[in-house]
Amino acid sequence: MSLQGIYLASRALNAHQRALETTGQNIANVNTPGYSRQVTALRSVSSADSTTLAGVSNGVGGGVDASIILRSHASWLDRSTDSLRAQVGDAAIASQLATRIEGVTGEPSDTGLQASLDRFFTAFQAVADRPNDSTLRTAAVRSATQVADRFQQAFFDLDAVQSEVQDGVESNIHQLNSLTQQIAGLSRTIGSAQAVGQPASELLDQRDQLLNQLTQLTGAQVSGRDGGDLVVSVGGITLVQDGEAQTIQLGPDGSPSLTDGTKLVASAGELGYRLKAVQQEIPSHKSRLMAIRDTLATQVNQLHATGTDRTGAAGGPVFVFDSGGTMSVSAVLQGDSNRLAIGDGTAGDGAVAGTISQLRNQPSILPAYQTLVGEVGTRVSFAKQRLEMTQASLTQLETMQSSESGVNLDEELATMVAQQHIYAASARLLSTYDQMLDTLIQRTGV
Repeated sequence: MSLQGIYLASRALNAHQRALETTGQNIANVNTPGYSRQVTALRSVSSADSTTLAGVSNGVGGGVDASIILRSHASWLDRSTDSLRAQVGDAAIASQLATRIEGVTGEPSDTGLQASLDRFFTAFQAVADRPNDSTLRTAAVRSATQVADRFQQAFFDLDAVQSEVQDGVESNIHQLNSLTQQIAGLSRTIGSAQAVGQPASELLDQRDQLLNQLTQLTGAQVSGRDGGDLVVSVGGITLVQDGEAQTIQLGPDGSPSLTDGTKLVASAGELGYRLKAVQQEIPSHKSRLMAIRDTLATQVNQLHATGTDRTGAAGGPVFVFDSGGTMSVSAVLQGDSNRLAIGDGTAGDGAVAGTISQLRNQPSILPAYQTLVGEVGTRVSFAKQRLEMTQASLTQLETMQSSESGVNLDEELATMVAQQHIYAASARLLSTYDQMLDTLIQRTGV
């Protein structure tokens, strides 16, 4: 009698014990974020590996063997989910920034710049109507001071927002370097494990979680997810390859680059939008606001210079700028509102003040500011809608991935029961062969 039956039953016990352990691993990790369901791949042992005591194959076969642990992962969705994660990261920062700038603008509000401009033009119209009223002159100078202060506060707040976003860029760079170093380390470990035929499913899951964070952060392009030969690039620059990671640093101009000075162009994800905000959006907003301020100051000063004050002197500048570009009302007017040149010097003439009040309709001043405020509001609404849509699309794809790679307890329990019965049957088979051998030995005296 051949020992093949014992080998066959023994292999079956080992194979289905391993399969049962894999099922247990799945059940244990049912709530683990990023865990991909594992499956034990069973293969039949060929008759060439099944021999008699004489070393001759009997052609029956050698049972079953647990050849490898497979990782159930919807890799065909990776590229799409990577793209959407980058869009979600981009949209999230866009929404935050738009909301932040809207808060800085503070419109509509009684304390906002638009209200200050309205009061300024209204005050000069009041002076034009009653040029001999000293109280109205004082009110006009005070309204000009409020306008200057409100412009300066707006620039101060925008500078604060820009500093916040730049701090966010620095934090993103630290996070980027940490992620790429961890990803590179895992890639080396995964490559070593796979090279000797060891499963690396849990390591691949861990690395995928890090890659998800990286793509949302930078919009990174990823290839070779299933092995140790992973390649990660951002903006055409390879950051991870052959288990090694490049280090990113911030240059003097606040732009990220490699240690050799090569610029890193991150155009997507959280980092991409923060860079865009620092380099383009916030400076553009400040530039447009500054153009409105400068136009107001230039035109008011030009008109004021055409009039005369109560002393008969020509009107000096209403708005002045210091060496740092900060606008304020001239010290002369702040000290004496009678120096406000509202007309041609004739008693009761307020034509110059009236002309200044008409700047309210100048397209490059108040209407331009209203347009800017309207665009900020539109940007806030659009950014929120884009975030909601991209997040919904990402959730849909993640649900599809989960249906492919997630653990279903009902399915695992059904598999466990089946494996339990197979294991019990294999044990019974082994016991039967043991009894047969015992009978043979006892009755033949072997």
